[in-house]
Amino acid sequence: MISNGGKNSLGSFNYQPRLSHSKERYSSSASGRFTLDLKSKTYTITSPQGISKTFQLPADDNKTGIRELTHEVEKFVSEQGGTEGQIKAARKKLTEHDYHITK
Repeated sequence: MISNGGKNSLGSFNYQPRLSHSKERYSSSASGRFTLDLKSKTYTITSPQGISKTFQLPADDNKTGIRELTHEVEKFVSEQGGTEGQIKAARKKLTEHDYHITK
């Protein structure tokens, strides 16, 4: 192996990962997949451990109901050990079906 004095082919030093000193709120790596199923005015989420929860969907003009539903969905995924990305995916499933939180 040829040593180039710690430099890569571009002449700069090898990359050293930056250490994060902030506390993470969520796990950074998923331990499994959540199943998200939205149909017939219900939204069913199943955790990687097989725990399911079904949410009743509010009317699309019920903004308070949509806000509460979104928070309940996020809470369930978080309680089941979901990562930040999995929480966002669960929320995105709602927005893809026009359940948006608005002011």
